[in-house]
Amino acid sequence: MDQKNYKSFSSKVLLFGEYMVLNGGKSLSFPYKSFSLKRSQQYLLNNKYFFQKLVTYIEQHDRLSVRLSRDLRSEVDLGLNFESNIPVGYGLGSSGALVAAIYDDFFIEKASESNELKTDFADLECFFHDKSSGIDPLTSYLNKAILSSPEGIQIVPKVELGPFSLFDSGIKRTAKEAIRHFNKLLTESDFKNGLSQLAELSDIMIERWLNLEDIADEMKQYSTLQLINFKDFIPATVEKEWRKGLDTNEFYLKLCGAGMGGMYLKYQLI
Repeated sequence: MDQKNYKSFSSKVLLFGEYMVLNGGKSLSFPYKSFSLKRSQQYLLNNKYFFQKLVTYIEQHDRLSVRLSRDLRSEVDLGLNFESNIPVGYGLGSSGALVAAIYDDFFIEKASESNELKTDFADLECFFHDKSSGIDPLTSYLNKAILSSPEGIQIVPKVELGPFSLFDSGIKRTAKEAIRHFNKLLTESDFKNGLSQLAELSDIMIERWLNLEDIADEMKQYSTLQLINFKDFIPATVEKEWRKGLDTNEFYLKLCGAGMGGMYLKYQLI
């Protein structure tokens, strides 16, 4: 392989809109540059079987396959490899960054419009999660903060964590498992009602956050509702910390992506 400086793709943080975004709701995400992924200069055969399955998936996809370069199959056979420090199974978009890198390097015709890109990325990332909004890879690919809504994609001014920080559960999980459980819960009316309340609060927090307004009251309501409705997505060790925050009003926790482990978001008040 010729020595080349390959493009780096950041991890992402989904600040608001977890699970709502899978059903067309609003979300706010931004590239989190503490972690990133890029194509490696060195070939490695250890991951060959995984990448062969990914290539086969793309080749069998009617819409994506016609724009896929044959170079991907040949590079995979040689041992295509990526260097990454994005924790896998922690909700920081490791699969999204990989999808963005492959799309950037191996798709002959790329979508030029954000909503079309989102569709491409959603179809690609379904290989990993069964269902994808496409927001994770889109955030990594554009390297910009993104407001996604039923009206489409909007690039927003620089977004930072602010009073939020990442809370590490220390538990690796698969988004696919969490998403499947979420889809199962959608058949229950009580869960759907709780999700509707969360979606309404999330939309309010997105608007207030972008207007640089305080969201402490909404965060407490949101954290309380998630503890009730997403209990299955909160490990016991995290639940203990979650309740402590609500009892002391020092901080509030919320999901950061799929839940069931990985990273959570802590909103610090004191």
